[in-house]
Amino acid sequence: MIAKSIAFCCLLIFLFMETPVFGQSQDEINKIANSIRNPLLEKKPSKEELKKVKEHFENNRKARPGLIKLLGVKKIQADLKLTNNQKEKIKELTSKKYSFFNDVAPKPTSMDLTDSEIKKLVEFMTVASKHSGEIKQIEKATDSATLKVLLPNQLQRLEQIATQIHIQRAGAGAAMLHPSCADFLKVSDEQKELVSNNSVENSKKLAIRLAKLKEKAQDDLLAEFTPGQRKLIAKLKGDKFELGYEFTTGNLRSKSRLHQGRPDAFSLLVEKRIQQEVELLSDQIKEFRKIQKEFFDKKQSLFQENFSRAKLKTLEQESKSRLEEMLLPHQWERLQEIATQIHIHRNGEAAAMTHPETAELLKLTDQQKSRIKDRSKEIAKNLQQDVKKSKEKSDQEIISLLDRSQRKLFKEMIGEEFIF
Repeated sequence: MIAKSIAFCCLLIFLFMETPVFGQSQDEINKIANSIRNPLLEKKPSKEELKKVKEHFENNRKARPGLIKLLGVKKIQADLKLTNNQKEKIKELTSKKYSFFNDVAPKPTSMDLTDSEIKKLVEFMTVASKHSGEIKQIEKATDSATLKVLLPNQLQRLEQIATQIHIQRAGAGAAMLHPSCADFLKVSDEQKELVSNNSVENSKKLAIRLAKLKEKAQDDLLAEFTPGQRKLIAKLKGDKFELGYEFTTGNLRSKSRLHQGRPDAFSLLVEKRIQQEVELLSDQIKEFRKIQKEFFDKKQSLFQENFSRAKLKTLEQESKSRLEEMLLPHQWERLQEIATQIHIHRNGEAAAMTHPETAELLKLTDQQKSRIKDRSKEIAKNLQQDVKKSKEKSDQEIISLLDRSQRKLFKEMIGEEFIF
């Protein structure tokens, strides 16, 4: 688990860096590493710095993937036809990349991070980001050596896959305007402006279309419920809560607590906006922090001692009951409405409505649950196909802004389709 925690920290560190070029000797690497090792955890990030961290994660989601990161994907290794010797060499080089951070990086006891662990991790990452210049020098050596393990045709194919992923993430326009691609294609300033403007316009159109498709899909799915159940669903959702960045994409909190399933009371009440929305009083905030600390302390002890899912479930239920007792009826009701809205936004109407707690309130029959899940899969498949066609049409419009020779080069840059 410790190894996973270190790997997780190293992965986050890597997100701060752009893929560098070429490098230095091991002695120089060690010298730089030692010079930045000690002060890493001595400073605390400002609110502005934390905001930049969040913005970085959002931007990274649509960025061109780094070649070194892609080399760690088994499916890509298979596509490149890497030999066992190449795999071992790559593994050896990448494992050493941030080995000097091992003694200062936060080491959570599990991947379900507590708030204090998250704070330490963010502090570590923020301070480490300030040393990006020095770290890039270290990256130059390891990344250069790693890419040199590849044969020319393998490196070319890796570049093609990176371009395909970039197109899938952010569209042909973003891929085309990436410096490496724009320089290779010799894209003019006039073309760059056209590509940029058209990409923005197409993104707006796609967003509007997607919203309409989702609305229709939701209506189609609601048809599987009885009139009484539909009325109760509207009540469960309550008044609309405007979901910001931290609720739509998730902040830096634990994946199991915020990114999957129905968000629990703990993960919601730590957010100031939700505290304000449910009208939490100052005494209640203090009591919440006390319950939260006791819960995480007991949970940590449970992981370190005789862990069992039954014990964890009991602990979670006890803590949930304490939170419910702490809140006034209208506060708990509003908190559950927000949880339902976030659950629907992240996982879809079907997942939210067939969640055990919600399904029990709606009195769904087994037949209904089965029908809802089947219908949901069908709707999701149709939605995915429609969005894919819309994106392909948009990409073709952007590619048509290139001249014939540029289009030919761009096709070569993409290469044979890589099945994700």
